[in-house]
Amino acid sequence: MNLKKKIVIASLTLLVVGGGTAGIVAVSLQQDAPAQQAERKVKQVAEERDKTKRQKVTEKEERKVKDVLGNIIQQQDKKSERLATVLDPSQGNRATVVNARDVALKAIAVLPDKAKPVIILPTPADKETPVIVIPSKNDKPIISPEVTLPVIPEKPVIPPVVPPKEENTDDENEETPVNPKPEPVNTAPQIVAENQQIHVGDRFNAYQYASATDAEDGDLSGAIEVIQNNVNPDREGTYHVTYKVTDSKGAFATVTITVYVMNDAPVIYAADLQLSIGEVFDPMKGVTATDTEDGDVTSRVVVTENTVDTERPGTYRVTYMVQDSHGKAGEPVTIQVNVINDLPILNATDLTLTQGDVFDPLQGVTATDKQDGELTSKIEVIANNVDTNVPGRYEVTYRVTDAHGGFTEKTIAVTVKGLNESPQIQLDVEVITVQVGEAPDWLAYATASDAEDGDITALIQVDASAVDLESPGDYMVVYQVTDSEGVTTSKHVPVKVLANDVE
Repeated sequence: MNLKKKIVIASLTLLVVGGGTAGIVAVSLQQDAPAQQAERKVKQVAEERDKTKRQKVTEKEERKVKDVLGNIIQQQDKKSERLATVLDPSQGNRATVVNARDVALKAIAVLPDKAKPVIILPTPADKETPVIVIPSKNDKPIISPEVTLPVIPEKPVIPPVVPPKEENTDDENEETPVNPKPEPVNTAPQIVAENQQIHVGDRFNAYQYASATDAEDGDLSGAIEVIQNNVNPDREGTYHVTYKVTDSKGAFATVTITVYVMNDAPVIYAADLQLSIGEVFDPMKGVTATDTEDGDVTSRVVVTENTVDTERPGTYRVTYMVQDSHGKAGEPVTIQVNVINDLPILNATDLTLTQGDVFDPLQGVTATDKQDGELTSKIEVIANNVDTNVPGRYEVTYRVTDAHGGFTEKTIAVTVKGLNESPQIQLDVEVITVQVGEAPDWLAYATASDAEDGDITALIQVDASAVDLESPGDYMVVYQVTDSEGVTTSKHVPVKVLANDVE
């Protein structure tokens, strides 16, 4: 072999975090500086990759390159340090420790322009890893019939040490950006729904009680799903409804609300009553009942207790109960019924008599009773001190009793007046003198009084129709007054009308 120097790698140990991998690698190196050749080779490969990065590399070829060379470079950046024992034939068996990266660079530096087969030798009995042989340009390949790796592409593409990127199988010509922008974080949608209260018999639509919004998609109310709903609007109880909404990115939210189906109890309206003895009693008269859901339920009212006896005075009880169409009962209502004996009514008024009149205390007095009817004949005079011969004020007391023992008493006043005296008219002058054309105040000259009625001046009437105030002469004016008994007194008074030139 035309080799000036041959280095045999007797052992290569790669320390990997979480587990170890070992292998025996034999390489042939040329005399010139391996590190420089390797770096030039890497640059050359990188330039080749830049020129052909828009060309589609088949998935099979990409996997071959990564299996053979890519892992050697990528692993040295991820792991701590790799150790290799390099044996130099010129130095005998003396071992030299080098960095794993240098070993890889040396291996890359001697890669031929056209890759030759890479053969895996059978694993020695005392080794766990197969032997990989990479031939040089002048070496003959080591042939092992047991295992042969596929041929490396003529111009292998060595991937740079960068994080792996997902392949775009939709567009073969699409270029993967070097620094792709991270996708924004998707915010989960929100459902707005509150607990509800409805009445039995109401229509229930679960969707009308919820809405949904999403930071990215906006209003998602139309996308709400009801994934649970056990509401029975025809039966009182507590139920639940669960909503779910999913946005365009697959994020979802769920909310559960409680629905209370209420059945209001019916209400009875009834008031205490008072009845008269013998009166017909209808316990349902004036009683009503209403219900929130059913409306008027008066026809459903039932009497559960009735102790009324209208033939005997007393206080009795009547109890009512009602249920709605759903079987819910309202609070029972109990009223009191008072059965009474109405007292008779006495009709008697105060009287005024004239001295010497005849007085009948029962004249004009009557009595009636609600149950017994006419009771005038039952009236009694239990007190009477009237003396019509002596003017004065007296009293008469009456009593009437009905068939049930109820009675009424009433007292009236009786006034006895003496014989009536005529009223009197008094004048300030005997002759009234006025001037022609003058309008005199005729009442200014007279007053009137009565023994029984007192001052009755206001009752005086003046008749001056015979007086001609435009013509001088003698005339007569008439004054007249009547008392409360109808007795009238008149008085004529002379009037002298003087001419204006007469003194």
